[in-house]
Amino acid sequence: MLRNVAVNKPSSQISTFKDQYGQHPPSLANDGSRLTDYTDTIHGCAASNHAETNPWWAVDLGVPTLICQVNFTSRGDAAGKLN
Repeated sequence: MLRNVAVNKPSSQISTFKDQYGQHPPSLANDGSRLTDYTDTIHGCAASNHAETNPWWAVDLGVPTLICQVNFTSRGDAAGKLN
């Protein structure tokens, strides 16, 4: 059975977006929450500054780990939809 080895591990991103709700640090991307609608979670999404041309996010698993699968989830509201 697969398990999420990234939950609550140290993470980083190129920059941290801040809005009227506060900061959106990289740790929100691997906090274990599966909620994706920004209006429901407010602080539930990690985000970098919008002007980034080459954004990145990383997680430190702490030890060498065999990775079998990686899943990324975008925001579930209108802002997360790709055209």
